[in-house]
Amino acid sequence: TGNSVYDVIIPASVSWKASKHRIEDGEVMPFVSYLRMNAHMEPGWHRNLERASRGMYKPTTAGSQFESWERQLAMFEIMLITGTMHGPLKLLAHAWGRE
Repeated sequence: TGNSVYDVIIPASVSWKASKHRIEDGEVMPFVSYLRMNAHMEPGWHRNLERASRGMYKPTTAGSQFESWERQLAMFEIMLITGTMHGPLKLLAHAWGRE
């Protein structure tokens, strides 16, 4: 098992306050930074880590259906980053293995 984004990254992102002025790339929402830092990993890396944090195995195929908690987390993450000017939906799709 390991850490879930629910442990630190999501709470830090919810409480993150965007600057009203143009910001440097290093000053982005923690969840956006997390996606960028791990973009080099294989498709589905975030899904695999979240499953491992719950003591579950990797899905048998990248295209396998999401469990209900996975759908809920993915939808929350979409809503979280949609309100940012850096909304990296392609990075999120890669992280969940849905490119």
